[in-house]
Amino acid sequence: MNKIIANEIKKLIFRFPTTEELDSCIQYVEDGSNETTTAEELRGLVTDWFDDNMRQCENCGQYHLMSEMTKNPNGWFCDQVCEYEYDDKTYSLYDLERSEYKTNVLNA
Repeated sequence: MNKIIANEIKKLIFRFPTTEELDSCIQYVEDGSNETTTAEELRGLVTDWFDDNMRQCENCGQYHLMSEMTKNPNGWFCDQVCEYEYDDKTYSLYDLERSEYKTNVLNA
């Protein structure tokens, strides 16, 4: 059963799940299933778990458990490295307009 759940998770996150991710999903499936749960419903439970517990990192694009990520106004990040890299790659329009203004004023 665990292998089936791991395979379903892999289809959603494009890699094999970590132990924490697999354990989280198994617990979610156990809580949401009963003796009449079918294989099709199992797939739906895994998808529901994914929607409720996983987020995509704004920088690297990989999916991780929300509990293992950090959230800031720019979105979800898997670690501080991705958060800093994202900040280095993006600029606010305010900062760009301000730098353009300073350049035009100084060159005039």
